[in-house]
Amino acid sequence: MPEDTEKEREVIAALKSDSQDAFNEIYSTYARRLYSYCYKFSRTAEDAEEIVQDTFVRLWNSRGKLKSDTNLNNLIFTISHRLVINAWHKRMLDPRYITFLEIQEQVADSRRTEHAVEYDEFSWRVLSLMDKLPTTQRKIVQYAKMEDLPSKEIARRMNLSEQTVRNQLSLALKTLRSQMKDGKMAVGLLFLLWA
Repeated sequence: MPEDTEKEREVIAALKSDSQDAFNEIYSTYARRLYSYCYKFSRTAEDAEEIVQDTFVRLWNSRGKLKSDTNLNNLIFTISHRLVINAWHKRMLDPRYITFLEIQEQVADSRRTEHAVEYDEFSWRVLSLMDKLPTTQRKIVQYAKMEDLPSKEIARRMNLSEQTVRNQLSLALKTLRSQMKDGKMAVGLLFLLWA
């Protein structure tokens, strides 16, 4: 589906009218990119596929609530981002996963360095803290630091001024730094987010 706003409005209107063709068009446009995005964070093909499917199920189920000016890209990636975080939270609390981690730790390859383990823990911690940010700040950090979008593009997508984007990004990063308890983790956060 082209970036044409009028075309997107037509597809949304058709989707709201229960058009399976419109849904299929949206799916074929976004599914592959969405899978890559989910895989990057879930790190398993099975989880990424499940999150993609759940994202499109939620889109279909909420089709009647869509507004004609909805930005499908933002909506779909926001839904999937929430599902990724929910999946991580669920996994972290699952006794089977805890047992799996204990077994993995016992038979871990000796080449897996302490740095790699710290990075994994750190990544999970950052995403968990990001989930607690106000919606606008979370979206700005996601666009700026995970999708590597410039302030101008973020401002356009979110209908904000560039200065507001810069201010909110600064506030969000300050909040994230303050919530990291370990000084080493805070330095790592700065490196990760500003690299």
